[in-house]
Amino acid sequence: MKQVMFWQALIGILLGIVLLFFPINQHLSNFYHNFWFGFSLAIIVVSLYQWYVITNKKRFDAFYVKFADERQSYLQNLAAQITYVIETLLLIVLVFLQSFAHFTISLQSLLLVIIAIHVYGFLLIKLLLEKLL
Repeated sequence: MKQVMFWQALIGILLGIVLLFFPINQHLSNFYHNFWFGFSLAIIVVSLYQWYVITNKKRFDAFYVKFADERQSYLQNLAAQITYVIETLLLIVLVFLQSFAHFTISLQSLLLVIIAIHVYGFLLIKLLLEKLL
């Protein structure tokens, strides 16, 4: 497992650096440049943290116990299912609002809301499930 994590961290760091210094399109708006920069930086930070975990024996043992724990796996799967249902219901409501009430929302706003619900909703639901179960 350590070997796989090592290669994941190394590839993540290299990919983050490549994405950081070589943007795909120079004619993007400021929002997309900042999004690209943040995405690249996040890949680098997560990969560096993974590298730190595999080099520190105490952290690696704690990570492995948490990774292999059946309860954590069950809670993560349940939180993912609940998040999926919430996102699907949100999209269905937005389709009905668009169809019947002529409610329009920009694609950028829609994507930001979906990403926020996906990330923060999952984390919040997982935290609540850990407290409740």
